[in-house]
Amino acid sequence: MAHSQFNLFLQEATIRGRDAGSTLAAAPLYGLYTSWCHVPGTRPGPRAPSGPR
Repeated sequence: MAHSQFNLFLQEATIRGRDAGSTLAAAPLYGLYTSWCHVPGTRPGPRAPSGPR
């Protein structure tokens, strides 16, 4: 069960990779998240500070 809008996005729009090489950097992931939010007209949450983008 999703506990937040971002968790719901992760459940609906992403899949867990089988190896460590299947990662996505923070900036592209946030871009996908904001696009996902606009589909139903939802406002995305703020971008959290993170490491290198």
